[in-house]
Amino acid sequence: MLTVEEITTQAASALGKDIGRLCFIDRVEEKEGEDGLFYLVYTTKTICFAGEEENSPRLCTYTLGAMQGFLEAFLNKRLKGKQIESVLRCGDYDVLKYIAP
Repeated sequence: MLTVEEITTQAASALGKDIGRLCFIDRVEEKEGEDGLFYLVYTTKTICFAGEEENSPRLCTYTLGAMQGFLEAFLNKRLKGKQIESVLRCGDYDVLKYIAP
């Protein structure tokens, strides 16, 4: 299994500006909380938000799903994802949270 740093590098290359151009990935963090083990993915410039106005209620569902598939393949485990922060609503990043059930 890859480290979180290796996953960040691979994801940034495959889904980011080098190949997929889906979003820019700043970092991936692995954390432990009341939900158990989870991953936070910090992204910007997601394709889902191209042309969207500030305060739009839109979620980056396409990016969420693509990143989930990527993480599941590299971590070899099923995940459940949701968006918890948005640049459209004053966040610094579009933050995607993936829980390992």
